[in-house]
Amino acid sequence: MQVTYERDIAAPPDVLWSALLTPAVLQACVPGCESVTGSPAEGYDAVVGFKLAGIRVHLSGRILVTEMDPPRSLHITGEGKGGTAGLVRGGARVTLTPIPEGTRLGYEIDGAVEGRLSQISGRIVSGVAHRLADEFFARLGRAVGAPPPDAPEPSGSKSWFRRLAG
Repeated sequence: MQVTYERDIAAPPDVLWSALLTPAVLQACVPGCESVTGSPAEGYDAVVGFKLAGIRVHLSGRILVTEMDPPRSLHITGEGKGGTAGLVRGGARVTLTPIPEGTRLGYEIDGAVEGRLSQISGRIVSGVAHRLADEFFARLGRAVGAPPPDAPEPSGSKSWFRRLAG
């Protein structure tokens, strides 16, 4: 399965870079995420739950961040084990491109599923992946204080992440 996605976020690349490497932000932004611990240097451990075609999936996995070029790009690889539901593994190339409005954040995912999950149509899996990516980007934008697409300008208050980061 391959998924390519991008979204413009009204925040500078360095703010998004920091957010993407902060466990609390990742936990808040990844749909169904129950926990994220770790660091870019050591890797992250995560637990995520979601429903896919009637199958309740609860994944526990390890995520490694490599090929970091701050604040322009990084590569993520990971594997999540879901017991009887199966296994999810893959990688993603994440890019942060400065644009006048902020940052164009994009990624290309190459992933595979095994076990019961592999019996589900690729179109369904791809559709769910796009929906989860869209929700992730929307949450990430809110976390860094970026207005949603077509929203009025913010009143000047900082997001919780920007207040935390300084």
